[in-house]
Amino acid sequence: MPSMDYFAPYAFQFGFFLHGPRLCQLMFEHSNPSSPAPNLLNVIYLWGIHLSDDERLLAHEPFFLERAVRVDLTSQQPQYVVHNIQAEILLVAYFLRSGSPSSAIHHLNHAISLCISY
Repeated sequence: MPSMDYFAPYAFQFGFFLHGPRLCQLMFEHSNPSSPAPNLLNVIYLWGIHLSDDERLLAHEPFFLERAVRVDLTSQQPQYVVHNIQAEILLVAYFLRSGSPSSAIHHLNHAISLCISY
């Protein structure tokens, strides 16, 4: 995953607290019940593309942004609670960096709602 390679060095700066090597291993084990939530993977890919200097990857950023903000209902499982909150927090950081504070506030509110509801 080239986009994961761009994301990994900056992950802790964005509050990403999942174990990096274990996450990378789980990303390739799709049949594993503890694999990362699709929502989290989409946001990680978005961040990786956003942080890259590769114009070919950057051309796909709008597509990955659309995927990242779309809620995947398969991710609404109890084992994905932390992943979904993490995805929302990463989206908050993305929108703040992109100069879209209203979208950042929306996703922050969603992260808070997830925390309260779980």
